[in-house]
Amino acid sequence: IGNGCDSGSTNRCYGLYEVDMGLMGALDLLSVNPHSASLSVYVQGIADISGANYLDLTAYAIINPNYEESGATWDSATTGVNWNQSGMQSGIDYSNLPLDTVRVMGSFTGGWITFDVSGAMTTMNGTVSILIIGTPNSGNMLLEVRSSECSLFNCKPKLEFNYTSVDSISISGPSSTDADTAVSFSGNLLDSAGGTLAGDLIWTSSSGSIDSN
Repeated sequence: IGNGCDSGSTNRCYGLYEVDMGLMGALDLLSVNPHSASLSVYVQGIADISGANYLDLTAYAIINPNYEESGATWDSATTGVNWNQSGMQSGIDYSNLPLDTVRVMGSFTGGWITFDVSGAMTTMNGTVSILIIGTPNSGNMLLEVRSSECSLFNCKPKLEFNYTSVDSISISGPSSTDADTAVSFSGNLLDSAGGTLAGDLIWTSSSGSIDSN
């Protein structure tokens, strides 16, 4: 990932990652909601560096609905269907809002790099597709990054996520009051089917006090 790949100083290489959430058969994906996630990739080391001090790696959500990992190239989102422009176009092929950026210094000797990709976890059903673009501060800098084809299990990309069974919170209480009158609210945690879940709510107020009575 970065600039200077394939022995060309102007060539750019991106990292594209797709995770099929449907492969997690032990989890009822339709009954839970994601709230945070991270993508970790293993970097073997710096493959080439010339005139650069660091490389900024930025992760984006791929939003082109035609994208398929098996058929994607620099020009194509999948076999027979091109990206909006070669190398992908911001805002059409991938989101123009970055998920996370990690700076890799020129002294980096390899290891895991982790991105916060929570913004791409809009659902637990379907696929999660991430693009990583490397931008050096000047010159060229290229990282050798391991893919899912790595022969060792401990160098394959990893997606780790946190999820909850809570689909919504039902709150009951008065819609208005005055500063001199105490009010009571109650709330329930609900799952996707409308059933009540066990759990605690944390209440906050910009002024005054809250108790459990």
